Amino acid sequence: MADRERLDMIAKVLGTATSRRTGLMAALGAALGWATVSTDGVDAKGRGPATKGKGSKGGARSGPEIQGPCGNGRRKDNICTNDGECCTGVCNKRLGKHNTDGKGRCRCLKRGKQCQYDRNCCGTLECQQGRCAGRGPGPEPDAPIPTGSPCTPEDTCASQQATCRTYASGNPVGLYCLLPNGQSCSGSSDCVQQSCVSGTCAQATVIPIGDACTQQDTCAGQSTCVAYTSNDPSGTYCLLGTGGSCDGSVECTSQLCLSGQCTLTPESCDVCSTCTYQTIQAAINGMAEGSTIKIGEGEYTEDLTIDKDLTLRACNGEPVSIENATPPRRVIQRNSNSGDPVSLTITDITIDRNTGSEYGGGIWGYFDLTLNGSTVIQSGRAYQHGGGVELGDGSGPWDIEEPLPCTLIMEGDAAIRFNEADEIGGGVWFGCRGGEIIIRGNASITNNATPGDGGGIATADEVTLTLTGDAKILGNYAGDDGGGFSCGEHAEVYLSGNSYLSQNRSADDGGGGFTDSYGSISMSGTARVEDNTSDWSGGGLLLYEFGTLSMDEASTLRSNTAAYFGGGADIDGYYQWTEDYDTFTPALTMAGQSVIENNRTLYGGDSTWRGGGGVRIAGGSPALLNGQSSIRNNSSAENGGGIRSTGDVVLRDTSSIEGNSADGTGGGVFVSWFYDDRPATVRVGANATLANNTPNNCDGPGTC
Repeated sequence: MADRERLDMIAKVLGTATSRRTGLMAALGAALGWATVSTDGVDAKGRGPATKGKGSKGGARSGPEIQGPCGNGRRKDNICTNDGECCTGVCNKRLGKHNTDGKGRCRCLKRGKQCQYDRNCCGTLECQQGRCAGRGPGPEPDAPIPTGSPCTPEDTCASQQATCRTYASGNPVGLYCLLPNGQSCSGSSDCVQQSCVSGTCAQATVIPIGDACTQQDTCAGQSTCVAYTSNDPSGTYCLLGTGGSCDGSVECTSQLCLSGQCTLTPESCDVCSTCTYQTIQAAINGMAEGSTIKIGEGEYTEDLTIDKDLTLRACNGEPVSIENATPPRRVIQRNSNSGDPVSLTITDITIDRNTGSEYGGGIWGYFDLTLNGSTVIQSGRAYQHGGGVELGDGSGPWDIEEPLPCTLIMEGDAAIRFNEADEIGGGVWFGCRGGEIIIRGNASITNNATPGDGGGIATADEVTLTLTGDAKILGNYAGDDGGGFSCGEHAEVYLSGNSYLSQNRSADDGGGGFTDSYGSISMSGTARVEDNTSDWSGGGLLLYEFGTLSMDEASTLRSNTAAYFGGGADIDGYYQWTEDYDTFTPALTMAGQSVIENNRTLYGGDSTWRGGGGVRIAGGSPALLNGQSSIRNNSSAENGGGIRSTGDVVLRDTSSIEGNSADGTGGGVFVSWFYDDRPATVRVGANATLANNTPNNCDGPGTC
């Protein structure tokens, strides 16, 4: 029985009045050593102004006095209208045997009841994880709450500048001791704006258009923090008003983005059950070349033939999906691949669960193809090439002798995913010799597979492949070469912006990507090739005969794995012999702050050519490290933890090779003879570093 209930019982037995009850409590309290009882009935047993309990971090707290009656809800002097009138913070308004008049009574909560603060709980119970529990030894001394830690309004924050409040973004939810802008901080979690810049709380990062926000946030561009007009989804977002330039409906308060502009008025569709055309093919046949066909919401089962320039777009941004009607046949194809390519743009449409015949599970033909908005090509299959898409003709990669230029552009949130091909190009077979592929924005090629070359993409010769923005090739599988991509001869591959090639696998060479003879790969910006796997060589990249890899700015080749050769990259360098001289083009050039790190080879064995945890270079070509570039923390199960090369390794400026290891020799660098007459050497500039490698920094012919 709680102390106050005992006092009530004693008062009732003695027949005292309410005024005498207070005096009795004071007398008994003095006799028992309690704190003085106030005239408001607030005592020091966890139910009044002197209340102290555990804060969110286990420390005690002492808050301002909370005026109002206390009690168990039975007596008339505990009448209340809201929680704020009660010292316990709980006003019970429910009818019951002790509350027959429907009036509110202040009460305390017993064990197991839901609570917010310790003062809500009876006696010495504490509010633990939202419920009254435990019986502690009584009040504890004050302990200020550290900055950035959870708190309650009654807590005292350790920093005098911090107050107990929510983050400006409202995420994570709850109250914390937070600093305003301009105060010294040790991390973003200390600041109400969740932004600690150079040790000082600063304005939070500008919220991108379409992302969730609070009224304290600054929205990007002309957007403001408001709710959608439909209130679905609920919450507030940085949104554009009518007339604002938009990339998608999620950016507009009206949730309607048409032709790049926020609008209130829905557009008229061309294809729907009550429209001019009831089928997509009827609209293709009936509308002029260059038209945009607006397709109403729904699932369409059609086999489409397109031989003129067109755009297919979801009307009003509503969901539209198309499947083929008579498999094995792709959804979209041309009657003839002769002449110039047809321009086809697909916007906000899903092409789903399609089985092509030999070529192109979803789309096949000689097109200049653009996929944008939220377009998806998924779950398709081809018996030969291009599980999702095939552009060009049906010839294999070795049969296309003449240029057949066409383009594939993926942008916005476009995706090609979960497709399969029985020979090459799990996601895409790009059979346009001399053509161009551009993947940008947030576009992606993911989770496609083939037992041959190019799990994500396979291409003909002389193709240019560019990834930029936040584009990605992710999670694809090839049973032969190029888990992410496999490009033909003389290919040029560019990875820039924040693009990445990740989690792809090859059962042979080039887990992330493969280029055939005379191929080049250039990395810049913050582009990265990471977490790819090869079951033979080139965990991240393999550049076959006469290949070159260049890395600049903050690009990264990281955490890739190969079974035997070149954990990060395997490069068969550029060597050209003439009667008068030998010409060596650098196989690897690093500049800026580019990094090759944490790559590895798994197995050694009977071949002295195995190894190169970071990079293996054949062909006698040199590796040049410039700027602040580094090769670090790679490992080899044979020789050359950082680099294993038949050509020179040259460190300039403040470049470095550090922290690498080998189970054989040459923890940092292992160099060897190119044929029998040219020993490779390692040259380290005055400000460059070759150090802290295991078992030794350098081993092999020439000078180390």
